[in-house]
Amino acid sequence: MQTLLKYAQTEQSSRRQRPLAAADALVLSQLAYLDYTGLVAPTQALTPDELPDWPELGQLGARQAHNRLPSQRLFEHTIDAADNRRLWLAVTRNPRFASLKPLAYSYNLDPDAWRQFAALGFLSPEGDLWLAFRGTDLDLTGWREDFALSFLPEIPSQTTARDYARQLAGCWPQARLYFCGHSKGGNLAIFAAAALDPADQERLQAVYAFDSPGFLPEFFQTPGYLAIRHKLRRYVPQLSLVGQLLQPPPEPCQVVLSYALDGIQHNAFSWLVSGTELARANELSPLAKRRSQALSRQIAAMTTEQRRAFTDGLYDLLAAVEAARLTVLDDSWTKRLRQVVSGLRQADPAQRAFLRSTLFALLRALNPPFPVRPQPLPDPPASLRPAQPEAAGLNPEDA
Repeated sequence: MQTLLKYAQTEQSSRRQRPLAAADALVLSQLAYLDYTGLVAPTQALTPDELPDWPELGQLGARQAHNRLPSQRLFEHTIDAADNRRLWLAVTRNPRFASLKPLAYSYNLDPDAWRQFAALGFLSPEGDLWLAFRGTDLDLTGWREDFALSFLPEIPSQTTARDYARQLAGCWPQARLYFCGHSKGGNLAIFAAAALDPADQERLQAVYAFDSPGFLPEFFQTPGYLAIRHKLRRYVPQLSLVGQLLQPPPEPCQVVLSYALDGIQHNAFSWLVSGTELARANELSPLAKRRSQALSRQIAAMTTEQRRAFTDGLYDLLAAVEAARLTVLDDSWTKRLRQVVSGLRQADPAQRAFLRSTLFALLRALNPPFPVRPQPLPDPPASLRPAQPEAAGLNPEDA
C-alpha cells in the first residue's frame, strides 16, 4: 500500500496496460481544487475543433517549470498547498497523467446566489472524457451552500453542474464519460450524471464519489438516478463524517484505509492505495456509525425553517467577523473562533438563543456519549428568516 501522492509519483503504467481506476479518479478529483484561471481554456471558449492546440498536463508542467506560467494562483483555493503542489508536479511529470488534456475550466463563485462551483474536464488520447467537480474550497460561500443541501431540493452548484455536464457531453458525443469528485464534488458528480440525457447516460462508464454528502430522500426515486445508480462507485474512509451526512445513496460503498485520525480522514491525501484501487477496510468504525446516526437524527428532527434559519444566521455571524475564508490550517483560526463566540454574545437575545441551542445540539451529536434522542430546538426568530438564494427560485411557502 502507498499514499495517494506516492501513487501519483510512482504508478507509471500506461493507460492501456492499466486503465484509469479509482485511485486515478481520486487524483483527478483532487486536481479539481486547483485554480486553472489563465492556464486552461474556460467553458466559454470551448471549441473542440481547436483541441489539438490545447496543452496537455505535461506541457503545462513544462511551461511552468520554465517560469512561463504563474503558479501562485494555482494553489490559492487549496487547504493543503504543499501537498497539492507536490501532486501537480507528480502528474505533470508522470506519463500516466501527462498526456491528458485539461479543458473547459469553470469557476463560479456567487455569494448572493449561494453558489461555489468549479469543475474541469480531462480528455485522454483514447477518447475518454473525465469531468472532475471541485468540493468545498476555502470560501465561506461554499460552506453556506453545503448547509443548504439539508433543505433545498437543488442547490445552485447542482444546477450549474447539470448544465456543465450536458454541455461537455454534447461537445464530445462519441467520448466515453467518467464523472468524479471529492466531498461536495462527488455529490455534484452524481447529480450531474443523473441529469444527463438518456443517450449520454448510456455512454457514462462510472461515477466516482469520494466521501461525499448525500441528498434529500426523494432524489433517489428520480428516473435519472435510477438509470445510473449501477455505475456509481462510492468511497468513504473508516471514520467518515461528511460521507454520512443527509441520506447517502442506498447502493453499497467501499470503506477505505486512511492513516489520519478522525475528521482529518476526509483529506484525500491521507487515503491509502493498493494497485490502482483504494485500499479496502472491512467497515466503518463503530465511532463513525454512532456519530453519523446521532447527527442524522438531530438534523432530521429540525424543520426546514430551522435549517434555513440556522444556515443564514451562522453565515451572517461569520461574515460579520470577516471569516470569509475558512481553514483550520490558518494561524488565525483560533482568533476567528473567539470572534465568532464574541459575535454570538453580541447578537440579539432571540438570535443568540436559537443559534446557540442549534449549534450546541449539533456539536453534542458529534461527541460521545452520543444522544439517543435529538434535542428539541426553539422556533427561529423572525430576524433569522433566511433570504432565498436567487438561483434556487423557491418561495418561502415551498418549505
